[in-house]
Amino acid sequence: MSKAVRRASWPAKTLTASMLCSHLFGWSAAAGPAPPLVAEGVAAPRAAAPSESAPRSLSLEQAERLLVEGNPQLQASRLALEAARADVTIALEAPNPQFSWNSTSMNFHDGLGTGAPWDKRVDSVFRIEQQIERGGKRELRGKVAAKAADAADSDLQDTLRTSKLAIAQSYYDLKGAQEALQIASELADLQHQSLAAANLRLRAGAVADVDVARLQVELARAEADLVAAQTAKRVAQIALAQLLGLSSAAALFEATDDWPPITAGYSQESTLDDRPDVRAAQERVESAENSVALAKSQLTRDITLGAQYERYPQPDIGPNTWGIGFSVPVFLRSHYEGEIARASADRRAAEQQLQQARLAAQAERDLAAAQLQGAVQRVKKFQEELVTQARKAADAEEYAYSRGALSLTDLLDARRSLQAVLLDAVGARAAYAKSLAAWRAATAGAQ
Repeated sequence: MSKAVRRASWPAKTLTASMLCSHLFGWSAAAGPAPPLVAEGVAAPRAAAPSESAPRSLSLEQAERLLVEGNPQLQASRLALEAARADVTIALEAPNPQFSWNSTSMNFHDGLGTGAPWDKRVDSVFRIEQQIERGGKRELRGKVAAKAADAADSDLQDTLRTSKLAIAQSYYDLKGAQEALQIASELADLQHQSLAAANLRLRAGAVADVDVARLQVELARAEADLVAAQTAKRVAQIALAQLLGLSSAAALFEATDDWPPITAGYSQESTLDDRPDVRAAQERVESAENSVALAKSQLTRDITLGAQYERYPQPDIGPNTWGIGFSVPVFLRSHYEGEIARASADRRAAEQQLQQARLAAQAERDLAAAQLQGAVQRVKKFQEELVTQARKAADAEEYAYSRGALSLTDLLDARRSLQAVLLDAVGARAAYAKSLAAWRAATAGAQ
């Protein structure tokens, strides 16, 4: 719990039990010490908490390590990177040679002749061919695939960036829920104690039924707030576990980090092109440019070279002959206009996506800066003014009530007002921590 909230802790500071009893039960300072607020032998009951095992302490650094190990989105991005790197290997592979064997001129009517199978009258041709790529096709394929792999790596870094932001925000949601639960728990304890003492005085005829009824209503409200706070904490635990790739049953976390200092990290900046999402878009533009060059390289004809050995046993003629040859494509129907047009369109689309990525990054950074600036001002307002003022006001209300100058209804309203200020202070701290995390994510460069 933050120092501001601890200074305004319910039982220790403002909601003074003796002040409540002094007026509610008819005592004054001149009449001597007020009797204890909780009668002997009366235990202050607590609203039942959900059945849980011992919570697990968790720092933000530990949460980030668990994120790297188990987050499904990060695992999917890693697999995409592995596939992209395999594409580089595929792109740099040269064409394999082709081997063929054909046997013709087999006359089954006159027979194939006598002798060994190798001496039969069969025309057998053994041929091997190798395609020779020209125009830098192999190199260009490698560049296209390499830039796509770089973009996949940047995608992985961007997934890590956004996932860490989600983890930080969920972590501070949990921390805020823990402190809200502490405030609700302390108020519920106080209301239990007040009602227990009031019931004892009611049996002695020293207090009116209406005042006891009011305390019962306040107790019911405090218990309802406590249950809501417990539920909010459990929801925050489950949300954090989901981001970490853990089951809900394992989501028994307690956030142990302090709130970040008010000025921490606010001045950090980096250029937009350092962000992994912008970097990935730039790398896809470069890949698309190489794709255009690759499409145009199809206009450079590849050559296929071949060599063959032929055996055809015939009388008075040598059976063995050799041959060589080559082939090239003839551009009669296609000059790869469609492939070039498609690659050019893909390049323009990649350039448009790069522009959009830069605009989105700029907007995200500006929005994060504005939200952080507002969060800093708000948390300072609570830390330096509102909590202190609310505590002083609550002390004054308690004192006035003890002197008979304030009604029970007004006192209970003052307690609720202080509780609201304390909860708002926790909310302001959480909003600042989450805004700071968003600012750092918006200005993040290479990890």
